[in-house]
Amino acid sequence: AAIVIFGVLTTFLVITYAMLVSVMPRTGGDYAWQSRVLGGGLGFVLSITGWWFTLFLWAPIYANILNVQFFLPLAYTLQWSGVASFFTSQTGLFVSCLIVLAFVSVVVTLGMETYARIQKICF
Repeated sequence: AAIVIFGVLTTFLVITYAMLVSVMPRTGGDYAWQSRVLGGGLGFVLSITGWWFTLFLWAPIYANILNVQFFLPLAYTLQWSGVASFFTSQTGLFVSCLIVLAFVSVVVTLGMETYARIQKICF
């Protein structure tokens, strides 16, 4: 039921973004739209808080992927059952979230050129 409700609500978001893209096709995404509609200061505040909420929602998902595909197999391969059980706990997931956020912060701080290099190496 939650997926259906979310899908219906997301439909309105997608329609809104599609209309914005067709009216103002310019780079800058949310900030460009929000700063034009609301002004520079308020547009910046809303744009940056949007990214905070996005990271807040996605960090646990990526942290769980980091646990399942990296930390747990590594710990079991090295026969570190204590480390493996730690990363299956809530505290372990929180630590994984912090690792993901630290990595993302470093990559974003280094700039787009470095991000492109990292992406080329990873994929």
